Amino acid sequence: MPMAGHPEGTLTFLLTDLVASTRSWEASPAGMRDAMVRHDRIVARCLKRHHGEDGGRAGDSVLAVFHRAGDAASCALALQREFAAGPWPADTRLTARIALHSGEVQHREGRYYGQALNRCARLLATCHGGQVLISQATEQLVVDELPGRAALRDLGLHRLKDLKRTEHVFQLVDLDNPKEFPPILSVPRQITNLPAQLTAFIGREDELKQLREMHRQSRLLTLTGPGGAGKTRLALELASQLVGEAADGVWLVELDPLSDPLLVPQAVASGLGLKERPGRRMADTLIDHARQRSM
Repeated sequence: MPMAGHPEGTLTFLLTDLVASTRSWEASPAGMRDAMVRHDRIVARCLKRHHGEDGGRAGDSVLAVFHRAGDAASCALALQREFAAGPWPADTRLTARIALHSGEVQHREGRYYGQALNRCARLLATCHGGQVLISQATEQLVVDELPGRAALRDLGLHRLKDLKRTEHVFQLVDLDNPKEFPPILSVPRQITNLPAQLTAFIGREDELKQLREMHRQSRLLTLTGPGGAGKTRLALELASQLVGEAADGVWLVELDPLSDPLLVPQAVASGLGLKERPGRRMADTLIDHARQRSM
C-alpha cells in the first residue's frame, strides 16, 4: 500500500532485485516457493521496523518508500543481514541487490512514478548480489545518520543506462561483514586512457576525499612522498573517480621515461592521441586542442 496521504516532496526509494531468481524458479519451483515465503516475511518485518511502506511489487522485486533516508539505509542493511543469515531451503538461497535514491515523488492511481524511480532502477541494474548502492542525492541525506556499524564507500561517478546525467555512486558497507565486489555494471566511458586496476582500492578514503576537495579548488595537484608509498595508485584512483566530471575525458600521461623536459609536449600529445602538424610547435597544438575542452 502507498504511504498514507500520498505524500509529496522528497522521499527515499529502496528497490530490491533477487539475483538469478528466474533460474532458481526453473531449477526448484518448490524450493523457491518456500524461499519466497521467508523472503516476504523478512521484507515485511524490516519495513515495519524501519518505518517503510511497501510501494508495490514487480515479479520478485520490491519497491519500498521512506520519509527518511536514514530509515531506508537501516532497512537496506537489515535486509542484507537477514538474507545472508538465512536459513534457506537446501537447494535455494536468495541473494538480493539493493539500490537507494531520493527524489521528488509522483503518485497516480495508487502507484509511484517519475524520474527518481527511473534513476533508482538504473542504479539497481549496476549492482551485484549482496551489495547496497546509494545515489548522491541519498548520500547527502544519510551521511550524518548512518545505521550503526555501517559506512559509505565512494565508488565515483558512473554513467547509468539511458540517463544523460552521470551519478556519483556510494556503497553502503556493513562493517560487521565487509565484502568486496567487482566494479559496478555501469555504462563504460571510452574517453579515458586510464589503466584498469586489478585490485580493490581499500583504506584511503579520507585521503581521496581530501584530494577531491582540493581538486575542486585547484587545477594542479602534486602528490609527494617516498617511493612505494602509493602515490601513483592514489592518483589513479582519484582520476578514475573524476571520469565523468570532465566532458572530454581524463587522461594519463607517463613522464617517468623522459630525460629531456623539451619532450613533455610530445608525450602529452601522444597521451591525448594528437598528431604533430608540420611547421607548428607541438605546444601550440596542445593549447588549441585543450582551450575549448574540459579535461
